[in-house]
Amino acid sequence: FKSPFMKKWLAVVCCCLCINAASNGQLKKVVVMGSSSAYGYFPGTSISRDSAWAPKVSKHYKTLGILDTLYNIGTPGIDCYIGMPTGYVPPPGRYAPDPQFNITRAVSFNPDVILINFPSNNYTFLSTSEIMFCLQTMKDYANAFNIYVFISTTQPRDDYYNIIDRLKLKEIRDSTINRFGVYAMDFWTPLVQEPSLFIKPEYALGDLVHLNPEGHTQLKNVVVLKDIFFAPVATGFNYFHATPATYAIQLNWNLQNTAGDEMVMVEKQLPNGNFETIGTGHTQNNGEGNFTDYYPAEGDNFYRVKVYRNGALNLTSHIEQVNFTNVQTTKMMVYPNPVKDNVHLILPLMQDRSELVVVDASGKQLQQINVPPNTQRITIDCRNYPSGTYWIHLNGSIKQTVTVIRK
Repeated sequence: FKSPFMKKWLAVVCCCLCINAASNGQLKKVVVMGSSSAYGYFPGTSISRDSAWAPKVSKHYKTLGILDTLYNIGTPGIDCYIGMPTGYVPPPGRYAPDPQFNITRAVSFNPDVILINFPSNNYTFLSTSEIMFCLQTMKDYANAFNIYVFISTTQPRDDYYNIIDRLKLKEIRDSTINRFGVYAMDFWTPLVQEPSLFIKPEYALGDLVHLNPEGHTQLKNVVVLKDIFFAPVATGFNYFHATPATYAIQLNWNLQNTAGDEMVMVEKQLPNGNFETIGTGHTQNNGEGNFTDYYPAEGDNFYRVKVYRNGALNLTSHIEQVNFTNVQTTKMMVYPNPVKDNVHLILPLMQDRSELVVVDASGKQLQQINVPPNTQRITIDCRNYPSGTYWIHLNGSIKQTVTVIRK
């Protein structure tokens, strides 16, 4: 900065940051993990690893008096499956975790922050969903130890990637930002040349894959702008657990540092490994929250909760695993009752077709639902019904009636 005012301003900012670091009680520790970009790989040159983004981040924060140590466990050539927790069993044809380079080792350093950087290796054949699954699993694992985790997006590369492959890298970049929100580091945009999606020439090392020191400076700037130590405090979980009930699974959680206006999404894992949203709502002022899954699968069920603040993803819970065994019933059950929106019915198991008929207090038929054989769970939308008393008749080889109160 040439301006004396700007020099004084910068000095004040740096001083404030140092005071802030000291007020936290101790200097910070960071772990960087990932592949060649994280490692600092400049093949065919004499360029020092100190020219890579991770050492530049370390130098930046040490100059400010904030950082104690940056541990770098990155290594060239690995993909996101190698970073998975120790003990994880990968699908056929995928690499197993390597305890020298994985998230379990990263956590063992007891850092304040972990920076994960798997930008492209094997992404031509790994699906976007499994890449997101790996990155999310690593983040969940470290978050369970109260460690902040930032995930890098993909980076452009020029070698064997045709336009379809380069577009896939861009798609994975978008998925990473959409999934991880404020915890995503955009390593794509500063480096990419549009519309070819190659690396900008001024940042390319020349081997069609890696970056030169100027390119690594761009990535260092992305990390610094994330303000990884002084970002707004994330909402945390005092607890999150799921327990099986007789006919459902009950999820309960309590948030810390809640502002009372966070949006919460409850997600359940599908058989293909992806998660789908099964419920949404807002936090209460005391941080309490709960959700009932009336459609648990036989066997293991997996759940997580995402918390959004000001429209951005703020926190993802650990994954809760619950084993559920369907209980056969001879009596039609209804939950909840009284009901506000949807009423869930547990039916006696019947091998023939049946029907459900909803009638109001005057006896007027409001809805008729055909029930296929061997159906045990049905949901009925009651939102358009006025407050009052209703009856649901089951007509089939078993005939029963339940009373439902609409709030």
